Amino acid sequence: MMTFSTSMMVANPFRLESDIQTIDTHTDMYHIDIMDGHYVPNIAQSLDFVSQLKPYSTKPIEVHLMVEKAEKYIDQFIESGVHTLVFHPETLESPISDVRAKCARHGVRFGLAINPDQSIEAIKPHLSHLDVVTVMMVYPGFAGQAMVEDALSTIEAVAEYKRSHRAPYTIEIDGSNNFDTFKHYVRAGAERLILGSGLFKYENLEAGYTAIKSHVEALIR
Repeated sequence: MMTFSTSMMVANPFRLESDIQTIDTHTDMYHIDIMDGHYVPNIAQSLDFVSQLKPYSTKPIEVHLMVEKAEKYIDQFIESGVHTLVFHPETLESPISDVRAKCARHGVRFGLAINPDQSIEAIKPHLSHLDVVTVMMVYPGFAGQAMVEDALSTIEAVAEYKRSHRAPYTIEIDGSNNFDTFKHYVRAGAERLILGSGLFKYENLEAGYTAIKSHVEALIR
């Protein structure tokens, strides 16, 4: 069954109070992008945004850390009540196993992200212990980019590893989720789609969710 996460990076901040009820009704999870302007050439969202969203959300909050020395922020996000933390391996100075263990001790799910120019080899020793694998279909930093077609093979590789090793993680797709790409992601083995620009282009978000979910469900059938 396909699930859907909503990237709040591209939500209209001037409509957020009215939109949040619609989002909370239709999304399975919130996806919050934290960027520091160093690991990626952009700055986006913050711990404060997560803390402010929490009282209005009934769905889990996933935080995607695109920052240097990412483990410095773990305690703050744990305290904010997040459900999942996703890291880029190259941003961690501590061993991945230590960061995963710390998240587990606090009941927070742990994920790793793979950029379009990376293979799964770098994270293969950890795959069987992950809760989430976030396959980046664009280079991290900016919304609205076109799909990097070569990264489809990463989805396939992650899906094959999950099948052959009975690994527990969810395969989620970050970047270029739209009507042109959904068929490729579904075919490759995606399990959760992070909706961003393709959703928020709709003036009526409820209509957007309905159209996207109907389209994806038809692809799966």
